[in-house]
Amino acid sequence: MTERATQGERASSCARPADVGARSPECAIRYEGVSFSYKPGVPFMEGLSAAIPAGAVTSIVGPNGCGKSTLVKLASGLLRPAAGRVEVAGRDTGVLASRERAHLMAVLAQTSRVPPMTVEALVACGRNPHLGWGGRLGPADREAVEAAMERAGVARFRSHDLHQLSGGERQRAHLARTLAQDTDLIVLDEPTTYLDISACHDLMALVRDLNRREGKTVAMVIHDLDLALRYSDYLVVMQKGRVVDAGPTDEVLASGAVGDAFSMDICPHDRPRFAERGEDFEGRAETERGYVLYPRRR
Repeated sequence: MTERATQGERASSCARPADVGARSPECAIRYEGVSFSYKPGVPFMEGLSAAIPAGAVTSIVGPNGCGKSTLVKLASGLLRPAAGRVEVAGRDTGVLASRERAHLMAVLAQTSRVPPMTVEALVACGRNPHLGWGGRLGPADREAVEAAMERAGVARFRSHDLHQLSGGERQRAHLARTLAQDTDLIVLDEPTTYLDISACHDLMALVRDLNRREGKTVAMVIHDLDLALRYSDYLVVMQKGRVVDAGPTDEVLASGAVGDAFSMDICPHDRPRFAERGEDFEGRAETERGYVLYPRRR
């Protein structure tokens, strides 16, 4: 059996990343033999199998058009596979009602539409799966909305119409809506869109905090390889509608699959890591790793 074949088998299993500790190795999302076409007679995915492990931060990476966002839409029920099965928390998404699915996973999707509402009203939409037939927000719902706006850094914009905000501010408002939904699984499709460099790292720090402190499972479709490699426990690498490798980040990077997918040479570098106020270094590396990417000569 080849090394790459061994890596391919990892794509459909839920092997626990080494630094996730004692968290459950169960799958948050599983794709089994999935086939899908956007055009009749033109297969886009054929027999794809992949897994997103519970209790980890997973990044789905690959070139444009390789199928990353398609995986998100299949899990969220926006698309249905022509063959195979997609499970969320062990349940077939094809038989789940939208409200049931919304209790299992919150999705920040790519969107260009700006709804005519305030930031607070948008964030409150995240509570819809939890509301009764009257549709009124209770004290717990309002508390969740407030906490989500604070976590996403948009509380000061609560009364602003979304049209008044910059693209990055709107992206944070949509993230707050996702957080207000309060699910164990959060799926983010290009969450750093419209964000500047500093805001991208702030968002990734929030993602890691949601995982480490609150036990959330996070799956992200992301283009920025440096962010994916820095902040992810687990990588899924895609090319042309196929999963070419999946597993713990360091293992997948060492396999060369990421560099091959993008035709890039990826060079890690370390720098001293300084503790933030109130942070304890005990049990943590005192360096932090970043990555420099160089295009391969063709």
